[in-house]
Amino acid sequence: LFVLCTIILLSLSCNFVTDLFSSEPDHYFYVWSEDGDGVIDCDGEWVIEPDEDHTFASFMAEGLIPVHDFDEGTVYYMNKDGEQAFNKIFDSGYMFIGGYAAVEVDGKWGYIDTSGDYIIRPTYDVYSVGDFGNGLVNVPEDKDAVDYADSIIFIDKDGEEVLGPYRWASSFLNGYAAVSESRGDDYEDTYSGFINPNGEFVLEFDFESQLG
Repeated sequence: LFVLCTIILLSLSCNFVTDLFSSEPDHYFYVWSEDGDGVIDCDGEWVIEPDEDHTFASFMAEGLIPVHDFDEGTVYYMNKDGEQAFNKIFDSGYMFIGGYAAVEVDGKWGYIDTSGDYIIRPTYDVYSVGDFGNGLVNVPEDKDAVDYADSIIFIDKDGEEVLGPYRWASSFLNGYAAVSESRGDDYEDTYSGFINPNGEFVLEFDFESQLG
């Protein structure tokens, strides 16, 4: 029964990730075992054998996976050969999405490419940042007293502002991002919905509609 459930869950996960990251030719998952963390593919084959020294932070994407080094309190990226991919370490790091990954250094977030080179140097001193999608990423324009984004803009890989600001915004996924936009001084002037990469609302709700 355990084996059957594992196969079903793996199949469902592969279908989900295939839909989510359709540009990825191969899909991998980190798993826990009595021998430590490892990475498997959609056929259930080991890509990275389990090892007690591995503690993965997220999924493998673009052939790379973030790894926690709890002894040093850092994160580095491992490739499919089980080796450190590039000679850089970070305080925290996300999985690669859209060719880039968010990384944190000294309390500030930036973005690297799959070679480990910064495309946007650590700049954003907030609790967390978004992921790249459709060539854009949601980052804070301003923050509140507890380091959460107070207003959000979308920038491109050159760090140039493209869309916004918004009161709130998700990352782009499959061509759309959820946003909340203020068009006045009152909450009644807030509009929410989904935009395309041109910033055009494809689905929009006014304040009264949001209340149901």
